[in-house]
Amino acid sequence: LSMSPIISAMSQTVISEIKTSRFSLPRIRLSSLQWLAVANAIGILAFAVFFRLYEVENIPGVNGDEALMTVQVTEATAGRPTVLKMPTGRMLSPIYGTVLLFTETFFQNSFWTLRSPAFLSGILVLIFMLWWLPRTLSRRVSILATLIGASMPVAIAYSRVGIEQCLI
Repeated sequence: LSMSPIISAMSQTVISEIKTSRFSLPRIRLSSLQWLAVANAIGILAFAVFFRLYEVENIPGVNGDEALMTVQVTEATAGRPTVLKMPTGRMLSPIYGTVLLFTETFFQNSFWTLRSPAFLSGILVLIFMLWWLPRTLSRRVSILATLIGASMPVAIAYSRVGIEQCLI
């Protein structure tokens, strides 16, 4: 209880300093055309994410490879012996298998968890494009490339099917 007056005095000092200082957030001044461009970019990204998630359990139908990978990961998490190979003899991708293992362990088995690694990798590609492209190209080019990558039908289709090729 003896600390209460000290804390009260300190908070009053901080409040009075804030009131007397000329602290203000920088204001972003954009023309109406620039605001329209920003709104369009946000709209394109929102629709790209929407089309990646809309009816992901139903469209497209279940692929045999994605079902086999999920069965193998489910068997491995249950402690049963399994071979993490595809029918062609190729091993399951460690990156894809790890994300699938995480989603199958912590979430209920469903088609959403089956296709979540593809969705997450599609979204991560867009984030990485926005993060890394300005370092080599201009900021405007990186934004345009991200918007094109987000709205490409092939990119949307691959982020809806849970196979390893979707990680490309």
